[in-house]
Amino acid sequence: MNAEIFELTFADRLLRGSHATTGERVRLTLEGETFTIGIGSEARPAAAAGSGGAGSGAILAPMPGVVAEVRVAPGDTVEAGQVVVVLESMKLFTSLSAGIGGVVTDIAYQQGDTVQAGKRVLLIEPSSRS
Repeated sequence: MNAEIFELTFADRLLRGSHATTGERVRLTLEGETFTIGIGSEARPAAAAGSGGAGSGAILAPMPGVVAEVRVAPGDTVEAGQVVVVLESMKLFTSLSAGIGGVVTDIAYQQGDTVQAGKRVLLIEPSSRS
């Protein structure tokens, strides 16, 4: 699990922390305190039922935010771990990576769009390996 470092300003204070995602859990460390947040099936939209977990082709927004960057287009081939979308929430930029290798089949949000937590941002059709 690789932690990403971030800084955010809240109530005129600069806060430093880190976050890391493993499967359906996010570990957030902020000002020396660590929190673990589970993102379970209740956070998944109906359109992504049965997907969004480890090994799924659904990329879900882990928090509400604004799409800062979409790094792929429909039809692009991606590898597992490749950053496909960058989401901004409260001046925190979070890279969303492909959980599997495959072909991008749907992009539900574009740069500048607001996304609610748990919504499917992107869908990847798994590669068929024979």
